[in-house]
Amino acid sequence: MKMNVSADKKYIRAVFYVLNRIKSKLMFDPERKSIADYMLDLNIERASTLGLMEERAILQTLRNDGIISDLDETDLVEVGENMTPQYQVYELYHFKVSDKFDDYYDSYQKKQIVIDNYCWFDSNTFFLTLRNNSVKAISFDTQRGTRQLLALFQTIIEHWKKYGEKPISVQEIVEGMKKYGSVVRPQDLKNIISNVRNKKVRPAGLEDKIQINHNRKLGGWIIIVKR
Repeated sequence: MKMNVSADKKYIRAVFYVLNRIKSKLMFDPERKSIADYMLDLNIERASTLGLMEERAILQTLRNDGIISDLDETDLVEVGENMTPQYQVYELYHFKVSDKFDDYYDSYQKKQIVIDNYCWFDSNTFFLTLRNNSVKAISFDTQRGTRQLLALFQTIIEHWKKYGEKPISVQEIVEGMKKYGSVVRPQDLKNIISNVRNKKVRPAGLEDKIQINHNRKLGGWIIIVKR
C-alpha cells in the first residue's frame, strides 16, 4: 500500500535528518576511519526533531540496509544528578559507516530536494515533479552548440526560485549565463530563448508548465513554472 504524500515527506525528512547527523560526525573525523558516535536523546523533552521510536527505527533500517554497523555495545550517558531537573540521559552508539553511505546519503538528499522544491537540476538534466507525482525531465547535452541553452535555463530557473515571477532583465540573464560558463551578446538572447522553448521545453511536453514570456512594459522576461 502506498503511503500518502504527507507520510512520504515525513519519512524522507526523518531519514535525511539521521543521515545528516551521521555525516556531520564523519566530517570531523580527521583520520577518515568512517567511525561515528551517535547520541540518542532518551529524555521526555527531546532536543531531536524526531520521536524516540522513530529515530530508533531509522537507525535499525540503516543497519538492515548495510549502511551502519555497531562497533561496540551502546553506552548509557548520564548528565547531572539523578532525580533533579538537570538530569539528562542518552544512549551513545558507536557506528562503523560502510562505503555505501555516500550514495545512500545522496539519494535521500535528492528526495529531500524533491519534496521541498518540485524542480531541480541533476548534472545537465532539469527535473519537474508534476501534481500527479510523475516526474518530467529536460535533458541538455553539453555540445558547444547547446551549452548556451543550458546556461540560460539554469539562469532563469535560479532567478525564478529566488524571486518568483519578478522579471529578469537582459543584463541579469547575460551575467547569469556568464557565471555558468557561457558568454553571449544581449542581442542574441531572443534567439537563444526561442531555442530553449522549441528545442527543449516543447519536446519534453512542458510548454504548458514552463513559460518564458517577454514583457516590454516591465523591461524583462517573466518566468512561470507550474506543476
